[in-house]
Amino acid sequence: MKTYLNRAWRWLQTDQGTMLAVLLVLPLGLWLVWRNERYSANFKRAFLSLGTLFCLIVLGTWITNGNLQHQYRVLAAKQHRTTAHLQQSQSNYQEKADDLATLQDENDKYHDKMAPYENLAKADAKKRTQDAAAAQKVTDALDALPGEYTLTVDDKAKVQAVRKAFSQLSPTQKAYVDESSLKTLENKITELEKKAAADAAQAKKEAAEAAAVAKKKAEEEARGYDTGITYDQLARTPDSYEGKKVKFYGEVAQVLEDSDSSTVQVRLAINGDYDHMMLCEWSSSSVTSRVLEDDYITISGVSEGLVTYESTMGGDITIPSVMVAKVDQ
Repeated sequence: MKTYLNRAWRWLQTDQGTMLAVLLVLPLGLWLVWRNERYSANFKRAFLSLGTLFCLIVLGTWITNGNLQHQYRVLAAKQHRTTAHLQQSQSNYQEKADDLATLQDENDKYHDKMAPYENLAKADAKKRTQDAAAAQKVTDALDALPGEYTLTVDDKAKVQAVRKAFSQLSPTQKAYVDESSLKTLENKITELEKKAAADAAQAKKEAAEAAAVAKKKAEEEARGYDTGITYDQLARTPDSYEGKKVKFYGEVAQVLEDSDSSTVQVRLAINGDYDHMMLCEWSSSSVTSRVLEDDYITISGVSEGLVTYESTMGGDITIPSVMVAKVDQ
C-alpha cells in the first residue's frame, strides 16, 4: 500500500501529475509547482499569481453562484407559492363563476316566475301616480280657496266646486287629500250663511219696525191732534202718553199770566167738568186774543204727564199737563 502511495506521489511530481493536480486540486497543484525545483522562481511566482487569481475567480464564482442559487431558490419558492395561489384563485374563480351561473339561472327563473307580479307592480305604480295627480288637482284647488278667517259667503260656489271635485275622486285618491280643511271651510260657509240670514232677518225686523213707526207717525201726522186720547187715559197712565198729541175742549176755570205776559197757564175744566181739571200752558204769541176765565176753548198740544200744585185750601192737587200748540177760541 505504501509502495503505491510513493509511486503516486512521485508521479504527481512529474509535469503530467502536476498539471493534473492543478486541474483537479488547484491548491495541491500550486503547492507541487512551488516545491518543484525544476521551475524557475519567476515561473513559480507567475504561476502562483495566476493560480491565486484563478482561485479568487473560482471562489467569487462559487460565492456568486451560491447567492444566485439562493435567490433562485427564493424565487422558485415564491413562484411555487404564486403558482399555488394562482391555482387556488383560479379554483375559487371557477367556484364563484359556477355559483354566479347558478344564481343567474335561479334569478332568471325567479324573474320568469315573478314577471306577472312585476307587471302588476308596474301597473299599480302607474295607478298610484295617476291617483296622486288627480288628488293633487283637488288639493291645488283647495289651497287656492281663501282661509277660514277671510272666507265670505260669496266664496260658497268655489267651496262647492272643490267638494264636487273631491266627491268624484276614488276612495284611494281621496286619501291623498286633506278633507278636514275642506270640511272646515264648509262649516265656516254654513256659519256665515246662518249669520247672514240672522242679519237679514234682523234687518228685515228693524225695517218692519221702522216702517211701522213711520206708518204710525204718518198716521199720527195725518190725524194731527185728533188722536182720541181721553182725559182718563192721561190721568191714569200718564207715562204711556207723555209726548203724545192730544186735543181737548173745555171751560177756562183760571188764567195765570207771568209778569211779561209771554207765557199763559190755564186750568181747563174738560167739557165743563170741574172734576176733570187740566193744566194748559202756551205762549201768548200763539193766540190772537187773550183767553179769559169762563171762556170755552179747544186746545191742541202735547201731553207732559202729570203736574202737582198746591190748592187754595193748602192741599196738593195732581192733574194732567199739556203744552199747547194751538188754541181755538
